Amino acid sequence: MSEFSVQQRSNEFSDAVTAAFSGGDPELIDLNYRSMIRAALHSGEVYFATDASGKIVAVGIWFAPGQELWATEKQRALGFNDVIKASSPKTIEWLVGTYKPIMAEFVSKALSPRVKKDTWFANVIATDPAYQRRGLARALIEPVYQKALANNALLATCAVSDTNCTVFKKLGWEYKGRVDIPSPVSSDPFPIICLTRGS
Repeated sequence: MSEFSVQQRSNEFSDAVTAAFSGGDPELIDLNYRSMIRAALHSGEVYFATDASGKIVAVGIWFAPGQELWATEKQRALGFNDVIKASSPKTIEWLVGTYKPIMAEFVSKALSPRVKKDTWFANVIATDPAYQRRGLARALIEPVYQKALANNALLATCAVSDTNCTVFKKLGWEYKGRVDIPSPVSSDPFPIICLTRGS
């Protein structure tokens, strides 16, 4: 796999979820995104949009029904284990003791067993802010949506802001629920908003 830099175009910690998962350590942001991309290249699908010069300006990370991000040791060995090793004890404690149990309960309530079983899940749909409002998110979603339709499956994702939720709803996604999760680096919780698309 060729290497490329995963860059945050906006303020690195304007995204409360990125700040939480990195524990406020900017060096972990790149490492975390690389581990996600590598895991998806191994067990999922990765879609890129580029500009005229070939620079990557948007990315979509997807896992097919029956697959999940970092679900296998092979996936975790592609960078996630390095993220954990580099994370602070406080961040790991938050991930295991707060984030995972809250998310497990939330997703089980927000999504039916059928949806969880028959879903293409988008872990990341991200566009460089300088290239937003050009249809790139739609372009990263549509090929997977067509696969889902052909196999009587659904799309699901978790938006991490009200703004992102609004974008997904404009693209035809349906709101399924919201949970606010305490942050290990801020007194303000951040939202996780579940959405689906399909029949």
